[in-house]
Amino acid sequence: MKLIGALLRSPDPAALRAFLAQFARQTDAVESSYHLRCPGCDLWIEKGTYTPVPEAPEGSYTGLSHLAFRRQSLVEATKWLQTANIPIVQGNHIPFNPKVWGTGMCYVNPDCDFGFGLELCQRLDLPDTDKFMGIDHIGIPVADMAESLAFYKDLGFAVASDVNILRATDGAIIHNVMVEGCGTVLELYEFALPSHKPIQNGAFAALRFLTESAQEAAALQAKGAKFLGPGLWSLTAPGGERLEFFT
Repeated sequence: MKLIGALLRSPDPAALRAFLAQFARQTDAVESSYHLRCPGCDLWIEKGTYTPVPEAPEGSYTGLSHLAFRRQSLVEATKWLQTANIPIVQGNHIPFNPKVWGTGMCYVNPDCDFGFGLELCQRLDLPDTDKFMGIDHIGIPVADMAESLAFYKDLGFAVASDVNILRATDGAIIHNVMVEGCGTVLELYEFALPSHKPIQNGAFAALRFLTESAQEAAALQAKGAKFLGPGLWSLTAPGGERLEFFT
């Protein structure tokens, strides 16, 4: 089984595609304004409305949250964002998550008005020669780390990094787990909060996978995957995120 892309929802797909194309370094109109080829994860955009996530403490809502694009240098990336007149949530500050991937990861969040989060990240575990500029990982806040980990391990993912982060800026405690599998990386993270709610009808609509054997398809059905049409099944993960499977 492998990840083939992510499904996003917007009332203006062409505007969203143009915005994301800047980060994917993609300028050609591949197939249509509803599809963006991107290293690491293709992006599909369907025309439709979404329900904005209500204001709440960070981590209160679980499910598909953000796309993270890898960059070789965040110093240069922030200069590019400023030149492109794209605001950065953290201003001129570049946050650092220690111990993630063993040696830590720097990141910034470009302001995104399309209902989901964006991140540019620099992984310090990779050599300076790494030139990959696509999607490094997909962020998913979860309500119960043990339950979500068991679910994704059952789909073929394995833990690559598992750390507890005490964020210096606000004292937030975050359990951060990077899982690798199906040709991608998912960032699962859980905040120490008393309650969580799944995102409903969000702009980040689904992750799309391709099954590669009849056994994989049968295993999904055994997990309770719903039949959506010929060759298409849907499964809801513990955090509320929707996964689509093409057979």
